[in-house]
Formats: sequence, C-alpha cells, structure tokens
Amino acid sequence: MRSGGQGHLLRVLVAVLGALVNAGCYDFNQDVQVCRDAGRCADPPDPPLNVVATAGSSQATISWTPPANNGGSAITGYRVRSIPGSFGREVDASATTATVVGLFSGLSYTFGVSARNEVGDSLLASSNAVVPY
Repeated sequence: MRSGGQGHLLRVLVAVLGALVNAGCYDFNQDVQVCRDAGRCADPPDPPLNVVATAGSSQATISWTPPANNGGSAITGYRVRSIPGSFGREVDASATTATVVGLFSGLSYTFGVSARNEVGDSLLASSNAVVPY
C-alpha cells in the first residue's frame, strides 16, 4: 500500500464494511465480497435460466428457472423488466413466473430477468420477443 492517505481510506472502508455486515473476510483484489464465515465469501448469483415470455391482452407472462449458481448466498428475489419501456415487477425468491401488465398492444417486447441475493443482482437473462394483443 502506498503512502498519501490510501492506507487510511482502506482502514475506513474495512471499518465501515465490518460494521455493516459483521463479516470476517474480504477480498480486495478487484471487488469487495460479503463474507459470513472466514473463507466463505458470496458473489452475486448467476442469471436465471430458460427465460420465456408469453403474450397476453396488454400483458406478458414471463417464466424462468432459478440460476444453477446462487453465488454462495440464498436467492432473495427476482426483478423483471421490459425492453423497451420501464414496465416491470419484483417478486420473491419462491416465484418462477411474473405477469407484467399495462403493455401496449401491437408493440414488440422482450424481458430481462435478474436474480438477487444479499450481495446484489445477477446479469439480465433475456426472453424471446412477444407482441401483446
């Protein structure tokens, strides 16, 4: 660590993170990881699998399979967003479908679904395109 204040910044960061998560291990190589046990650090989950959208009347129902890798921390929920637009839903961890309402008839949409754990959100997994009627 070089002088010039960076050591103080690192100590403050560790103190703040320790106070927030009461964790015992951190990886400072590239990202800070949340760790509940020494040597067991969590990451964001992988994206959901098999995302499929089905069109309905001014709505679409999106289904998915939970990710194979939860990042070392339980999935706490899913976020579904329309592309284009900002239509979406957040659902709890037990859900594997969500219906997004208020869509415009005749406009093509795809949907992105991300999984969430205590560390953060996965990358988006995209659905097929659908056109609500």
